[in-house]
Amino acid sequence: MGGALALLGVVSLGRTLASAGRRKGTDSWPVVPGVIVASSVQSGDRALTVNVPELNPGTGRGPRVHVPRVQYRYRVGTHDFTCDRVEQAVTTYSAEAMAVAVVSRYPVGATVRVAYDPANPASAVLEVESSGVARDLAVGALLVFVGGGLLLGSFLFG
Repeated sequence: MGGALALLGVVSLGRTLASAGRRKGTDSWPVVPGVIVASSVQSGDRALTVNVPELNPGTGRGPRVHVPRVQYRYRVGTHDFTCDRVEQAVTTYSAEAMAVAVVSRYPVGATVRVAYDPANPASAVLEVESSGVARDLAVGALLVFVGGGLLLGSFLFG
């Protein structure tokens, strides 16, 4: 059990650090209002691709993943844009509830803050802040510490 907790902590730390890295740079992008036009969870099998997971719903091969899909419209100057990125990179979840939690923050028709790349206004994201990073790092570290302690205790005390 200790090993499993420690492993879970390491995975949690890795995901938190990766997420913080994906958001880096977007926090200085200009922000405009936007409107959610579509919001759903896409589920399927993960193909082995490098950057963007392609989902194949019918093969039964590979781990099942769930991807929040949120599409929004926004205007920069006199130009209208549509984008579908919640954060800088596509995030997949093994638990459907986690993807549902993301899309539930973005119901169709809701007004949102859209951060866009000033060098390429067609590139935008909804989530730029990494306010939860410290909390998530603390949880991951706690899991590693507790799991490591349990593991060490089982070796020392049998």
